Amino acid sequence: DGNDKSMDTGKEVCASVGKTCVGYTALTLDVCMKAHPDAKKITDANGSKAGFYCDGTPQGGTCANEKNT
Repeated sequence: DGNDKSMDTGKEVCASVGKTCVGYTALTLDVCMKAHPDAKKITDANGSKAGFYCDGTPQGGTCANEKNT
């Protein structure tokens, strides 16, 4: 949240809904698919080894053009 400096990190955002961010280093899509089971599986040469979730704009890079992947 750009308007609230106390909400500028993933840990703070998770805490605001009573969750704890643990991060991950999984090199497959398994972790993402557990959180987003209906997402499309797409792999490409974007430089990231770990899986991540894209939900379209306003995200940049690869995610800007990918919805629910």
